[in-house]
Amino acid sequence: SSGTQGGRGAGMRCFGASIHGADGQHLAQSLGAVAFPFVCLVNVKSSSSSSGSSRSGGGGNGNGGGGPNYSLEVYLRMQGRKLLHLPPDTLLAYLQTVMNHHGASVAEVEARRLQREEEARLRREQDREYREALEADRAREAERQAEREREERERRQREDEERRAREEKEDALAKAMSLVGDEPPVGTPDTARVRLTLPNGRRIDRRFRADDTLEVVRAFLTVHFHENDVGIVNFSLSTSFPKRTYEDPTITLREGDLVPQAVLMVQDLDS
Repeated sequence: SSGTQGGRGAGMRCFGASIHGADGQHLAQSLGAVAFPFVCLVNVKSSSSSSGSSRSGGGGNGNGGGGPNYSLEVYLRMQGRKLLHLPPDTLLAYLQTVMNHHGASVAEVEARRLQREEEARLRREQDREYREALEADRAREAERQAEREREERERRQREDEERRAREEKEDALAKAMSLVGDEPPVGTPDTARVRLTLPNGRRIDRRFRADDTLEVVRAFLTVHFHENDVGIVNFSLSTSFPKRTYEDPTITLREGDLVPQAVLMVQDLDS
């Protein structure tokens, strides 16, 4: 019969197989068994390691398959019918003596293996940390680039809005100048004398023709504000007695009962 059982020593495994089976035949050939029963104490090493007396094995499952290669370092070989008469305690003593003799080298090999695994783990950890740091740097750079692009878009938007505001103001001023004509002379028939009271209390007296629209009055104020650097852009016109706000710029002064004279209050709608 064949099987695998846990041995006494740390890291030791016991394997038994029949010579009539495939596993037994393979191991017998690998270990050079010429008589039976056969007992052998070996150290299983990777195929790249070799020291002392060693024989190359097949696959990791001992059947010469396609698994990882290994080599068997022989520590003890006992064979022949004399084993049948060997007391178990004596056999265990042989095994213990060989294990004690080779224990230091086995421990050293194991320590080197653990060191290599630790170094590989550290390299993997360092590689992972490097990749994470690189990804974090790229993410921060992407955020900075996005912020720069956002600021650039906002800057262009502000410039466009300021340009449109200047153009609208220039267009409004040009239109106002085209509407405002010369002030009618004193004594001209069908005129209205209008007093415009500004939010700061200042008064402006101006004559308009009776058929001028309130748009002309508004145009006069727009030009006046521009020429005198008055910061009023949006405004309304109203009278106090009677209380009335003129929202339709197309009505004439005559239609608005502002002839022959009137007082208009100017309210700054942005204040």
